[in-house]
Amino acid sequence: MADLAEALAPCLAAGLPPSQALAIAAESAPASLTALVGRLEAAAATGAALGPVWCSDEGEHCGLIGRAWTLSDRLGSPLAGAVATAGSVLRAQEADGRRVDAAASGPRASMWLLTLLPAVGPGVGWLLGMSPGELYGSSAAAPVCLAAGIVLTLAGWWWSRRLLARALRPEEVR
Repeated sequence: MADLAEALAPCLAAGLPPSQALAIAAESAPASLTALVGRLEAAAATGAALGPVWCSDEGEHCGLIGRAWTLSDRLGSPLAGAVATAGSVLRAQEADGRRVDAAASGPRASMWLLTLLPAVGPGVGWLLGMSPGELYGSSAAAPVCLAAGIVLTLAGWWWSRRLLARALRPEEVR
């Protein structure tokens, strides 16, 4: 979506009408946006307002450009600046999302590692030639410890996912 906004902005800044700007920007638009660009071009050909067409598409990204377009139409401000700013905001949001994913990858990897290590133990024991009886013993405590380990692992997963979800939750704007 940012690519489309960034392709539209120079065309609009050059003074092209929206229908021609869309036709030029459509050449570099990803295939996933073909339907949206088609609806926009059809609306532009009839002279309809394009802001609502942007906003009617699914997704926050389209709505951001649509709101910028509508605001520009209502206030009479330059459309190229509004679309360029919307494109910049979309790029910044994309970069923020990548940074958040990178920051969350460490805790996610730790969750998997700490879950898989106990599960790999019997396989390593078997490779070393030890039977489960030799590895864990044959006392009555072995099944109790196994059950406790499973419960604690599940509780750890639940707790870790909850902490991670809370850390990744967007801040509330007041």
